[in-house]
Amino acid sequence: GIKVQQIAIHRSSSVVDGYNHQLKVTIQGVSQTTACLLFDASASDVESALNSLSILLDKGGVFVTKTDTSSGFVGDAHFYKVYFVGEQLIGDVDEMVVEQCVAGIPPGVDSTNSHVHIRTLIQGGKTEHQRITLSSDSGSTSDTPAFRLSISDSNANSWNSHCYAWGCRLLTFLP
Repeated sequence: GIKVQQIAIHRSSSVVDGYNHQLKVTIQGVSQTTACLLFDASASDVESALNSLSILLDKGGVFVTKTDTSSGFVGDAHFYKVYFVGEQLIGDVDEMVVEQCVAGIPPGVDSTNSHVHIRTLIQGGKTEHQRITLSSDSGSTSDTPAFRLSISDSNANSWNSHCYAWGCRLLTFLP
């Protein structure tokens, strides 16, 4: 599966938009850094900056999305999701690092009024993902225990889950 990292950025409403940060990407010990990005950069701007790095572009690149309605101010941060979609990127990308722009940051910006944070949402790599789809011909299914999961490994060990309700949206299975 692909790795997904999230960038959250916000600033005080008293801080004007300006070039604030760069993203450092490391793959197999090789690092490259994007050009400076605005506080209010579009998803396309972030995607272009990342895909201009040869270590990403040569391996298939990234796709970036951004929250539609955020202001970017404290309490309403912009959230970007970076999808490392290149087949050659699977399992090889470290978590990106935020760096200050080489030219400095806009006047009045400091850690008390602006913040950029990156975290990995989906680790990616060779993790198998499966989807379960249930259907019913008729009748009420809400809150009805509907199914149980059973997982077996190559050594004939198996684990069984508890019964999941029909409308369950997230399954947690810890052997």
